[in-house]
Amino acid sequence: MTEASSDVLGWNSWVQARSRISSQLSNADRSNSRTYFVDVHAASEEMFRRVILIGLRVNRVTYDEANEWLFHNDETPDKDKYPKIFDALYKTKGIAWESCLRSVDGLGTSWSLWLNFAKVIRNHLLHGIRSYEPEWYECAIRVNQELIVRFDLALSMVVGGSPVGSLNDLSPRLPRGKSGQVIHELVGRKKSREPRPRISLEVASEDLKSLDSKKVWQ
Repeated sequence: MTEASSDVLGWNSWVQARSRISSQLSNADRSNSRTYFVDVHAASEEMFRRVILIGLRVNRVTYDEANEWLFHNDETPDKDKYPKIFDALYKTKGIAWESCLRSVDGLGTSWSLWLNFAKVIRNHLLHGIRSYEPEWYECAIRVNQELIVRFDLALSMVVGGSPVGSLNDLSPRLPRGKSGQVIHELVGRKKSREPRPRISLEVASEDLKSLDSKKVWQ
């Protein structure tokens, strides 16, 4: 992966040292600002999910149950719900969302830019609402990178290592999970969301075989 002059200084080296992000961006094309923006924005959302996963593990939720809950309850971070979940999970670590934002210079600004600039561009682009000139994507790429790097630093000081590295490298180690925890109570919700549907490639492929395109196009 090449590095552009607009990237955060040392971005590639930073990524390579953090396995969760490096695997996600391993095939990203930095020469195409539009597609790279989509990739790096997805990496920023992975950062947010990873922080919630670690927070659940800090509260002794098993790894498998934490991932299962995230599958059904993960939401794109917003300015209200995500901070509340963070506060609920990290109170045992003695840190709240607002103090987390203040712990690293510029993190609060990065969070605001992510919400009000990069996230808006991503939604417009992927929902086909509008596209942008390359300079917009370059700016949004930098917003995502700044957020990722600064948020990683803030959480590293809380959990003893990078949240987007190997969980086994955190010090102290995450506690052993206790099966059957009521997760929606831990995160401060009245109940969990309805389960997301589980889709089947095999079923979809079989259904496609019944669609004879010749009957439509001839």
